Amino acid sequence: METTYVKLSSEGIGSGFSELDTVSISGMSEEALNGDFSLQKREQDNVVVTAIIDAAGSQTSAATLKRKVPDMDFITESGNRLWGCSNADHEIYACRQGDPKNWYSYLGIASDSYAATIGTKGDFTGAVTHLGYVTFFKEDVIQRVYGSKPSNFQLNDTCVRGVEKGSEHSAAMVNETLFYKSKSDVCCYSASLPQSVSRQLGAEPGKNASGGAMGRKYYLSVQNAEGEWELLVYDTEYGIWHREDETHALFFAGGGSELYFVDADGYLWNVNGSTDYDDPSAACEEGEVEWFCETGSIGMDMPDSKYVSKLRLRLEAGAGSTVRIEASYDEGSFRTLYTARAGKKRSVTVPVVPRRCDTMKLRISGRGPCKIYSIAKTVEQGSDI
Repeated sequence: METTYVKLSSEGIGSGFSELDTVSISGMSEEALNGDFSLQKREQDNVVVTAIIDAAGSQTSAATLKRKVPDMDFITESGNRLWGCSNADHEIYACRQGDPKNWYSYLGIASDSYAATIGTKGDFTGAVTHLGYVTFFKEDVIQRVYGSKPSNFQLNDTCVRGVEKGSEHSAAMVNETLFYKSKSDVCCYSASLPQSVSRQLGAEPGKNASGGAMGRKYYLSVQNAEGEWELLVYDTEYGIWHREDETHALFFAGGGSELYFVDADGYLWNVNGSTDYDDPSAACEEGEVEWFCETGSIGMDMPDSKYVSKLRLRLEAGAGSTVRIEASYDEGSFRTLYTARAGKKRSVTVPVVPRRCDTMKLRISGRGPCKIYSIAKTVEQGSDI
């Protein structure tokens, strides 16, 4: 097909560009040369575009050639493209395949850029690539992109719990499952619909969350209802949440066998305790931490009064560690039953003074490393009085 080409010449005009780059030209005295063009040829001091002008000419006033990149709130990668979304324009974008410098290249080929206007309400709150699909989140909508090229890209909207506004950094992949903080809970999202995993955290698990993943665990730094920060860890294998401390993590990032995060004071931490840095002298390990675990109410399955006649634990405590075992009867205060010192793996028999109660709770606490392998108790049932 015959085409009319126009060469634009000026010292250094082609510097920084490549052939087939889409550029925006402005400031030309010839109006037909203002607009968006694809560079058919590029050299250091000239570029060639397709246009029709009446005659060759020149100008001394300044003209501008530039590549444009849309303002985007969230970006992810999929299919050798960068994908992004804009709250200001209510649009999603994809750069030209393999070329993150070109976002407005529309030549009618499979590697073209892509853009689409979104009609669902609300602002975008996050973007990830999940199971090979580009996924954009709003608080009440999940939007997935299907297809392999611009000619068959399709958007699918699902009105479900999305990522909470302010918790855009909470999305993290644990194995093949995506975890994130929604408006009302912490969700896991696999291939169908999101499901809540935060029942143990209560009705309001917090806000302004950021998250990361390492192995089978999901780490979540969240601000609770009192405005205090806490670091929660969800073990996906056992379905158990742990409250670690009051850490306010801003961002998480995985690298090698470590998960790193930056706290609000600007310090860099990792969760496995590795000190493999360029300057090991600048790194230090966290000191021993205090911990505790607490059982639910024991005895709910028996209506009569009962008492624990024997309590036996198998545990292993590291050097310098102490373990304290406490009991609470009928929702009363906790009383210390036994204190164990550091030692190798062994069984410990806790002396329990028989005391009748309807329900009881056990709390095991300590400082320093400790492993609890099993807890065995003997419960004697009494009368209904």
